[in-house]
Amino acid sequence: MAFFDLDGTLCQGNTLVLGEGLVEAFDQLRKNEIHPVIASGRSLYEVKELFQKLKIENFILAGGGYAHFSGKTIINKTFSNPEIEMILALTEKHDSPIGYFNQQGYAVTRLSEMVKAHAGHMKIKGLTISPDFYQTNAVNYMNLYLDEQTEAKIDTELEEFVDRMRFSPLALTVSPKNVSKGKAVQKMLEQLSESAVETYAFGDNDNDVSMFQIVDHGIAMSNATEQLRNHATYVARSEHGVLEGLKYYGLIS
Repeated sequence: MAFFDLDGTLCQGNTLVLGEGLVEAFDQLRKNEIHPVIASGRSLYEVKELFQKLKIENFILAGGGYAHFSGKTIINKTFSNPEIEMILALTEKHDSPIGYFNQQGYAVTRLSEMVKAHAGHMKIKGLTISPDFYQTNAVNYMNLYLDEQTEAKIDTELEEFVDRMRFSPLALTVSPKNVSKGKAVQKMLEQLSESAVETYAFGDNDNDVSMFQIVDHGIAMSNATEQLRNHATYVARSEHGVLEGLKYYGLIS
């Protein structure tokens, strides 16, 4: 099995546009009896079209909070309303909006310049404003729109009941405790009847470290973070890191 991050790995930047030759590479993987799995921080509503292009059936989304394997959902971690309300109380002290995300959609509590800037950075068009979204919708993860200085002020309190990861200077992503791509990979492998499966993971960011710790071979992109490089078995030298890594390990010709 081969697990692939999206942004910065299969796709350049935050465009969700696939790199050249990857559709053909995925077809070749399947012919070689290697099963590709997407492992991303994105949500299902964002990536359905891309999944169709790659013919993806198994996937890990929301940074490990949601996973689908062999035709069924095997993970769907969500925040409880009391947990969300504790986070709201913390962020309201610092006048920081929140974004709620699940597999069907998202909403923000209100607009701010930071929310607008982050939406532009992530190529998000149209923002749904719904402060009470969480009361009638599941929430797999949240974005807290605050800078690193504000994050430092509330980090100790947040640490007690969420996991945090910053992908942007404009937003801190928080997930329920013990959610990670690596835990989702492990859960997926436990579903297999085979006793031994050779595993590979491709990524570029710190949230891919947990995957690299589980799989047999971790392939870091050429622009990967230093932390991920330290956990990699191979670091790509070119901008076509996925194709380079697949060929290095003989997974495609």
